[in-house]
Amino acid sequence: PFRWRPDQQWEGYLFILPSLLGFGVFVFIAVVASFGISFLDWGLTGPRGFVAIDNYRQLLRDPVFWKAFRNTAFYIITIVPLQLALGLTIAVALNQAIRARSAFRMIYFLPVVTTIVAGAIVFRLILAKNGPLNDIIKWFSSASGLAFPAPNWLGSTQFSKWSGVMLTLWKNTG
Repeated sequence: PFRWRPDQQWEGYLFILPSLLGFGVFVFIAVVASFGISFLDWGLTGPRGFVAIDNYRQLLRDPVFWKAFRNTAFYIITIVPLQLALGLTIAVALNQAIRARSAFRMIYFLPVVTTIVAGAIVFRLILAKNGPLNDIIKWFSSASGLAFPAPNWLGSTQFSKWSGVMLTLWKNTG
C-alpha cells in the first residue's frame, strides 16, 4: 500500500502550484489593488487624488450600505448553513442502503442530466446542415459577395471538435 513519506511533500506542492498561481494572479492581486484604489478619489478618467479614509467614512454613513450589509448577513447566517445542512443530509441519505435508493438517486440527479441532454439536442438542431447557424452563414456569404460553403459542423472532423467546444462553453456558462 501507498505510504506518505515526508520527502514526497514537494510533489503535493507541485500539484497545487497552478491553482495557487491562478489564485494569486486573479484573486489576491485584485483584492490588494482594490484595497489600494479605495483610498483614492476615482473619476471616469482615472484617479483624481488621495483621500485617505474619507471613502470609508462616507460608506459607514450611507444607509443603503447598512441595508445591503444586513441583507448579506441574513443570508450568511441563515441560508448558507441551511443549504449546507440540507445538501449534506441528502448526500448521506443517497448513500444509505435503503430500498429504492436507485430511484431516489435518479429523481435527484434527473434535472442535472436533463439540462445537459436538452442543451445537446438544441445544439444539434442549431448545428445541423440545414440549421439556423448555416442559414446565417449562407446569408452572410451571399450578402457579402464571398462564396464560401456552410460547414458540416457535426459530420466533419475539422469542425466537430469546435462544435463540442461551443456546447461545453454554453453548458458551463448557462
